[in-house]
Amino acid sequence: MYGLFCPYTDAFADREAYEAWAAETDAATTAIRLEHGVALAGELGQRTVRPGE
Repeated sequence: MYGLFCPYTDAFADREAYEAWAAETDAATTAIRLEHGVALAGELGQRTVRPGE
């Protein structure tokens, strides 16, 4: 799971900090609130990782 999600996430103090970072990166990005990102990571984990694997 870590390799699927964590390398592609980052946290910023505010929207302006995100915008400054996004302007300098060559990756497609989107800003979401922290609580939504945590929920998204959990959902992806449940759908990707199967018990016993």
